[in-house]
Amino acid sequence: MARFRSSHGRPLPSGWGAGFLLMLSTDLQAKAAWSPELWPWISVLLLLLLAAAIGFCFWLQLHINRLQRRLAEQTLEQEDLGQRLQDVLAEDQFRTTFFHSSSHELRTPLNGIIGFLQLTSQGQYGTLPQPVRVQLGKCVMLAESLKLQINTILDLADGRRGKLQLRNSRIALTQLVSEIEVIAESLSLRHVDCHFEVKKLWPPDDASFINDSAKLLVILRHLVGNAFKFSKAHQRNHVTLAISKRNRALTIEVSDQGLGLNSDQISRIFNDKDLLSDSPQASRYEERGLGLPMVRVLLRLLGGEMKISSELGTGSKFTVVIPEQSEIHLEPPPAETIPLASRSAGEPSYIPIHGSVPSHNLMKLDGYAAHILVVDDNEINCEIIQEILIPQGYRVTLAYGGREALARMRGDRPDLVLLDLTMPEFTGENVMQEKQLDSTLNDIPVILITARASEEDRIHGLDLGADDYLTKPIIQQELVLRVRNLLSRQRLTKRVALMEEREKLAQLGELITDLSREFKDIYAERRPEVGRSLCQEAIAALPQVAQFGPGFSNIFLQDLDLADDVELDTLPLPKTDAESLGILRAMRLQLAPTAFSGTEKSFLWQSLQTLSLPELILYHRITSLASAHMHLLDQSAKARLLMDGILEFHQRRGTQKLCRVDHTMQKIQSLLGPRLRVTGVRLDMVISEDTLLIHPADLMQVGIGLITTLCHRLEMLLDQDKWLKIRAQSRDDMLLLRFTCGGPKLTEVQALHLFDPATESNEATTPSNGLHVARRIVQRAPGRLDFNLGESTSCFELELPRATKSSS
Repeated sequence: MARFRSSHGRPLPSGWGAGFLLMLSTDLQAKAAWSPELWPWISVLLLLLLAAAIGFCFWLQLHINRLQRRLAEQTLEQEDLGQRLQDVLAEDQFRTTFFHSSSHELRTPLNGIIGFLQLTSQGQYGTLPQPVRVQLGKCVMLAESLKLQINTILDLADGRRGKLQLRNSRIALTQLVSEIEVIAESLSLRHVDCHFEVKKLWPPDDASFINDSAKLLVILRHLVGNAFKFSKAHQRNHVTLAISKRNRALTIEVSDQGLGLNSDQISRIFNDKDLLSDSPQASRYEERGLGLPMVRVLLRLLGGEMKISSELGTGSKFTVVIPEQSEIHLEPPPAETIPLASRSAGEPSYIPIHGSVPSHNLMKLDGYAAHILVVDDNEINCEIIQEILIPQGYRVTLAYGGREALARMRGDRPDLVLLDLTMPEFTGENVMQEKQLDSTLNDIPVILITARASEEDRIHGLDLGADDYLTKPIIQQELVLRVRNLLSRQRLTKRVALMEEREKLAQLGELITDLSREFKDIYAERRPEVGRSLCQEAIAALPQVAQFGPGFSNIFLQDLDLADDVELDTLPLPKTDAESLGILRAMRLQLAPTAFSGTEKSFLWQSLQTLSLPELILYHRITSLASAHMHLLDQSAKARLLMDGILEFHQRRGTQKLCRVDHTMQKIQSLLGPRLRVTGVRLDMVISEDTLLIHPADLMQVGIGLITTLCHRLEMLLDQDKWLKIRAQSRDDMLLLRFTCGGPKLTEVQALHLFDPATESNEATTPSNGLHVARRIVQRAPGRLDFNLGESTSCFELELPRATKSSS
């Protein structure tokens, strides 16, 4: 602010009031110099002006304080409004969460009631009279009506949040009318004075409409339901439904002769604030239920509009126009269905009629009932699914939680799991995550069954690793078909893999057979007796060998594995030079394992120490060559026996029906030698020299199957002695071979399970033993292959016919 200056040039104070007064007083003083009689009046004027200035300052300060208080009140009011808005939003969120959680709890028992009523009406538990079936149908419709009210509340909340989605399909208008007629029939039970009429006004050649059938049915149900609900008491009323189609739009007109509405009530129906407020005025129109708000929400989603014309005491007419959609999301429902009176939005509009559920189980073609594990925390849901699947021939077990489901999956290895997502503590998502981490469970298919039916939920479920997805409430026919198709695909995949594996094994067998012939030709000219004689002559030509005795050469020509005495303490090393000490140490290792007595070993050891260094070197080289040569001859004999066994096992079955049982069992032992050594099984075999009436290859296949089965049993033992005994016993014209082993004895159920042809195909983790094939081969001989329950240990008995002189 510019500073004032007096007439004398002095600056005035910065305050405009004080400056003005000072300037005025100065001017007056200057004038008072020549008019002293004016000074009293001037003083009074100055006092009045000063009092006015002070009063004005007080008024201004009060006005400022008042404005500040008003601003503070407005700020507090805005904060209070913000807090109230947050409270309202929190309350709305709590209400929505409560509705969702409580709806799941309410719909679960309702679905159970509906499911059991449907199973009963379809004759699941016996044939019912027609009147009983009709009454059960009414019970189903009433339960569906109650469930509809719950779903309507949820759908209304979802619609306000913009979470409703379209699921369009091609709707048959005749089927839609059938649905409405069933709805009207159920409403007529409570409103006996109302007469219902339907007018079909669409062209005969255009009787389909693309839209969301479930949501369209909800709109019709609420409009028709309101027409019945607000009819005049104890008076004849007429409700008319007219459906027409023109210009790719469906027009629905519902008229009644009921109580009617005035213009104010009609305007309030279209007012969001009145419909959703808590005011007393709104309550008068909310008595019409949740139907009209739900209709308006769905019409917004479908892009339609609604008009109302009504008069009090005369009746009302609701006109709804819904445009046809261009995109189809769902396939049409099965043709063989019956309508339900009250399906909610987002739920299927049909259930199967009696007899439409497939009654055949493709899994029976494989010789066993497929095992299905049903997982749900609600026992009613589990029992309903069990009642649906058991008549189809499946073996169904139940689990009432996620942890129990994982335990059963690891223990029972079911063919299929029907898994509920929403479970307390350990949810279906946790089960799927644990399944993905466990490699032993990855091949078990899973169908998710849940009430969460949105597109995001389905994608999330499939992303978890599920093979299929079913929404509640379950349609019986859909459940049976999805289970059957998934198990069929799984079975077909296993068959293809098994065929490929068998083809690979067949090719491998042919290659091994060709290689066996090559190895057999290589070892064909090897004569062990000639090699042994040459080694004996070489050792006998050594200098001073006569002093060691005639058995000296046997030290280097015998099988060292048969020796028992391998102690080195009885053969002390002499104190001599380093070169001879190394040779003596090597020869001591050859002498120690021999079957000579201690005296004989000491004599030979002392004689070897008397040799000179050149003689000791010569002895060591000749004996080492003889030992190596005899070892090669021995391995060649074993290889030849192995090749003979492979060739005999793979040779084609001809007219030959004779085999030496001891020779064949020796070949089996040579073939299974590596497996016996790996598993640590000690085989003790005492076989006679009988000739049997069976092809050698057949006997080898049977013997390999039995020994392999018992080795699998012994392999599980830890610190126990793993022994396997084979004994032969002649019985007139039959030879009995008894295969016994240690460890826990097989039970009768386990033994029968081994002979079951479904064991190999049903349990992929169980090694194939082929005992059902072995039994078929033995019976063709003819013979007998059984499990002896009377023995204290696991014992298989193989009885085969012996060859007589005439048969030989």
